[in-house]
Amino acid sequence: MKRPNITLNENHQYIVEGVRIGKTTGLPKPLSSCSTIAKHIDTYAGGLMDWAAKLALQSGEVDDHKRASQESIDIGLEFHDEVNKYIQSGVTPKNPSKLFGVWFSYMREEFGVDLDKFVASEYMLYHPSLEYGGTVDAIAESDGKITIFDWKTREELRDDGSVKSFVPLTDAVQVGGYHRAIMSQPLEWYEEVVGKGVGYPEKGYIVIIYRDTLRAEKKEVNLSRAGLAFQHCLEVHESKGGLYVRPKK
Repeated sequence: MKRPNITLNENHQYIVEGVRIGKTTGLPKPLSSCSTIAKHIDTYAGGLMDWAAKLALQSGEVDDHKRASQESIDIGLEFHDEVNKYIQSGVTPKNPSKLFGVWFSYMREEFGVDLDKFVASEYMLYHPSLEYGGTVDAIAESDGKITIFDWKTREELRDDGSVKSFVPLTDAVQVGGYHRAIMSQPLEWYEEVVGKGVGYPEKGYIVIIYRDTLRAEKKEVNLSRAGLAFQHCLEVHESKGGLYVRPKK
């Protein structure tokens, strides 16, 4: 069974060949992403609102948080692209960013993972029965176990120099969704990406690269519990449109 073609649209939704074909258009309907679904685990937005208000007071611009948020997104995308190109081409960037340097050293020292240990990068997948999509940053062998890796870039320190201790639950739940999708797919699909004889992932890690301190940190994900939490988030996500009874016309 051949693995279907998977693409992303401009709204970060997944288009899977032959899946959810619209009756009127005859085209595949978009599937929600792991990251969108996982956000239902984090319901407290107070911290983000405080951050946005602080930026507005400092700059005098009401929407300054949008600029700062986009800058962070751009840095993260550039870093992800740098790592992905290195894994897929085997060529170290000519002018590597500082974040890439931190990541490169950390993966070797902390996980014993060098280029030859990676089996997949930017692996686009979907869950055949639950019908959601996702992109795994990388899969590699570490300590004899096939491991899912998800890269994150963020700030480590507050303005007063104290260390931020909050780690979003979304990160772990997102990896749980990836793992569930991988385990649900036909073996042929998985091996088409990672190669014949490569086992299914047994572990998962969030690797955080801090932009301000140029330090790296790992967070191991409990794949079983994170997968269960993702399942609950998916149920919430799918129920949102039907919570109220629509009036009869």
